[in-house]
Amino acid sequence: MMHWRGWILVGLLLCGPGVAAAEFARSYALVVGVNEYPQAGLPALPNAANDAHNMERYLVQQGYQVKKLVGPAATQDAIVGYLVDDLAPRIGKDDRFLFYFSGHGVTRKVGGKDRGYIVPFDGRSASATSWVSMSTLRDSADQLGNARHQLFIFDSCFGGAFAVKSLASSFSPNALNYIQRITQAAARQYITAGGANEQVSAASRDGMSLFTYQLLQGLAGEADTTTDGYITVSEIAAYMQTAGSTLHSTPVTGNFRGHANGDFLFTSPLQASLQHDNSVGDGGGTKNAAGAAPGYVVDPNGKRYATIRLLDKIWMQTNLDYRVQDSWCYDNQFRNCTDYGRLYTWQAARQACQALGNGWRLPSDADWRTLADHFGGYNNAQQERRDTRVTQQALSPNGSSGFNLQFGGGRYGEGDDNFGYLNAHGKYWSSTRDRENFAWYMAFVGQVERYPDPMDYGYSVRCIKG
Repeated sequence: MMHWRGWILVGLLLCGPGVAAAEFARSYALVVGVNEYPQAGLPALPNAANDAHNMERYLVQQGYQVKKLVGPAATQDAIVGYLVDDLAPRIGKDDRFLFYFSGHGVTRKVGGKDRGYIVPFDGRSASATSWVSMSTLRDSADQLGNARHQLFIFDSCFGGAFAVKSLASSFSPNALNYIQRITQAAARQYITAGGANEQVSAASRDGMSLFTYQLLQGLAGEADTTTDGYITVSEIAAYMQTAGSTLHSTPVTGNFRGHANGDFLFTSPLQASLQHDNSVGDGGGTKNAAGAAPGYVVDPNGKRYATIRLLDKIWMQTNLDYRVQDSWCYDNQFRNCTDYGRLYTWQAARQACQALGNGWRLPSDADWRTLADHFGGYNNAQQERRDTRVTQQALSPNGSSGFNLQFGGGRYGEGDDNFGYLNAHGKYWSSTRDRENFAWYMAFVGQVERYPDPMDYGYSVRCIKG
C-alpha cells in the first residue's frame, strides 16, 4: 500500500511528509519540521522532525545561524513572526537566507485559483486562516529583500504553488569569474519535492523522507558535477531531477520574484584539483607517523575520503559511507552515516571496497593483524588475555598512527532494534573467512580483539590498497 503526504478530502488536497562564509556577512536559516497535527486531523508523518534535525545539522556545518522550529514550537505565529518581526528588520544586503519546511502541504481552490499552504503544528482542520499560505511566504521574502540570496525548500506536497517564476536567467557556468558573478547577483530560488499539483510520497530512507535524504546526499558532494568546491542550486536541480524523482512526483527548482542572475550555493567537499583518480594516496595533507603524506580516494558517488600510508599499505583514514545493498546507517539515522560511516554485511563490505576501483579492496585478516601488531598487539579469541589498550590508543583519533578509529557500533541480525554500541565499539570486517557464513573481524572495544562473526552482521569498513 502506498502512503502519501496527503489525500483528497472535500475539495482539499492534504499532504505531509561553497561558497565560503566570507562571501556573505551572515547566513541565516529557518528550519521547520512537523510530525504531528493534533488539531488538523491529518495523519502523523514519521520523518519530518528528523528531516529538520538533519537539515539544521548540515546548515550549521555550512556556517548558518539556524532557527529551528520542530513539533509544538512550529506554530503559525512562530514561523511568520521569525520571518517578519525578527529577521526582516536586521537582515542586510550582504546576507543570505534559507527557508526549509518538512511537513504537510495543502492546496485549496479560492477565487478560481489553486492556493497553496503549509500546515503548522497548530493548523486546524479546513481552516486556511490557521495555515501559512504561499502568498504569505512570498510577502515575507519581499520583506527579507535586503538579503542578496534567498532559497526556499519545501519537502511537502504542492510546494510548487510557491513559485512565481521570474524570466531572469543565470550566467553560463563557462562565463569568466562565474562563481563571483552568481555570488554577487541577487538570487531568489526555490526547491520543492514535487510540482504544484503533485502529491509527495511519505516513504523514507535512513530515517528521513526520500526527498530530504537525496537532497542531503547531493549537498554532500553527489550534486557537484564540476568539482569546483561549490554546489549551486542549478547543480542541485539537475541532480534531483533523477535522484529525487518517484513514480508520482518530480522535484522542481526555479526562480521567484526579485531574482536577478544569482545562484544560491553551498560549499562542496570536492575540490577542483580532484580528478576522481583513485590511484592517489600519497599527495597533500600532513605527515603521519611513518613520514608519508596522506592523499584521497573518491567513491562512485563523488564522496572523498582521506587516506594514509601505513606499513606500505594505503588505508582509508575514515569509515566508508558508500551505499550498497545490505548496508545501513546506525539506527537508520542519516547523521550517523555522516559521522561514523555505514555498517555493512561481509558481502556488502567486499562489494563496496571493490567499487572504489584501482586496486582497492577489503583488508584481509593478515592486514589487520599486521597493523595491530605494529602498534602494540591484539587478542585472539582463544589466547591468553593481555593488555592491548596501547594499540587502540595509537589507532584512535589523535593517536600516534594517524589511523583515526571511529566507533560506529554494529548491527546484529535483522530488525531495526538490533543496533548497538555506537561510540563504544569499532568493529571492522576483514576479507578472510573463518568457516561457512563466518568471517574474521578486528574489534576495538577498549581492548583490541580478533574474532569471527556471522557474515550477516553489520560492521564498519576501512578499505585498503596495496
